Amino acid sequence: MTEKEHFLERHSILNYQHLINKHNGTGILKYENNKEYPCKFEVGQLVNGNIVFTCECSNNYINDFNEEISLYTVQKFKIVEGLTNKNENVAGRISIFTGLSLGLESFELSGFLNEMTVKTNIKENLQRVVFGLTNFVFNEEVLTLDLEGMKRLQIKKIDKYKDALNFLKTFKAVCVTCEVTVNISKEEEIENIKSVVSDLCAILSVAQGRNIQWIYYNVYDKEENITSQGHENRVTKPYCSLEIIDERSETMEKFIEMSYKAFAKDQFLLRNNKYIINAYIDSKLTNDYLEQRGLKLSLVTELFKELLLKTKPEFEYIINEENFKKIKPDIKKAFKDILVQNVDSTSRNKMYKNVSGLNRTPFHDILSCFCKYINLQIEADDLQLIIKIRNSLVHTGTFFCRNTDCTDDDIRKYPQLKSPATEYFFLLNFVDKCFLKLLCYKGLYINWSNPNEIKEEELI
Repeated sequence: MTEKEHFLERHSILNYQHLINKHNGTGILKYENNKEYPCKFEVGQLVNGNIVFTCECSNNYINDFNEEISLYTVQKFKIVEGLTNKNENVAGRISIFTGLSLGLESFELSGFLNEMTVKTNIKENLQRVVFGLTNFVFNEEVLTLDLEGMKRLQIKKIDKYKDALNFLKTFKAVCVTCEVTVNISKEEEIENIKSVVSDLCAILSVAQGRNIQWIYYNVYDKEENITSQGHENRVTKPYCSLEIIDERSETMEKFIEMSYKAFAKDQFLLRNNKYIINAYIDSKLTNDYLEQRGLKLSLVTELFKELLLKTKPEFEYIINEENFKKIKPDIKKAFKDILVQNVDSTSRNKMYKNVSGLNRTPFHDILSCFCKYINLQIEADDLQLIIKIRNSLVHTGTFFCRNTDCTDDDIRKYPQLKSPATEYFFLLNFVDKCFLKLLCYKGLYINWSNPNEIKEEELI
């Protein structure tokens, strides 16, 4: 086994992963000045999405460097291109080199790619494209979906699905569990389908409370030959089991088809603001302290506010901003008349800088408007508690039940203040329901508000 093979296999072992695919051949490395350096290469993708890469170049080219070769200078290599031993065209965009080994006749580089394509010369009689999805779990062998404005697609478990599932749950890891198949007739359709599958992954992530991504695709012709492959080092996250939609096929199918319709129309701007989904999924990761997860949920409520203001900017201010600017000098004068006798000028100037904040709508009112906007019914007391929890996490880094502002009356009034965990799950349930409403979902969902009594109920 060569040193290059050792590198790929070593990363496979260190990450408790196996390689999805592996390619080797000869080609060129492109430097940032577009100069080309011949090389031998080997590249493969792990089931967690990482694309590991190693190559060997002759020392004859070291003198071509304008500066001494080092792990720093080789970062200026940006592209690798070439032919595999199977005569396939390979192109990859280099992310980072993490290793450099200088030998007597050659030097070896190892690192990671952002993306890679592998293509044959076959472009006719294309039949289907198959995407590999990480961390999606469902009951049936095949899930058939009819998505609005899209050809029918199928989600099918991989052959070793049970092994993959055991691996996920044991190591809280990342791996491919299933594949999405879409029929195509020409290569030009692939880019649009990639976008559709990315949207589908966002919806599945909301449903299962964990990051679900496609990390590769294979294109097949009618003779079942692979005509091209794409690998992407997309952001993947560890397995988590705080799902809000049951794995049963009929429930999952209903959720996906209903949610995709709303998501594609971008009724609430969620499709063009996927970072909100990313923050939401991150708040469920169990490898963080509970306070950190609570802070992330608080961030999501802030993002809900921003989402509302993008659609309804008039909600940001209590009165029209132009009208407020006209009376702002009078407000400052009134402050001065009151403060001048007892407050020094430096302190008064600091207070004057906060005058503009008087016209900003309180967070409580904006969140209340947001709930009405997405048609989420919520009790006034529950909303008030959400604000108390959010304020405590944002301003003190602790849950409200551990805050000195939390009174005995609060604890008697709100059973959710029993512990930080009950607070977290109460806030989580609110955010869960907000996302379901943003996706215009109506149906059964899993209520996590009481972790000791998890139940499935109808979303009102």
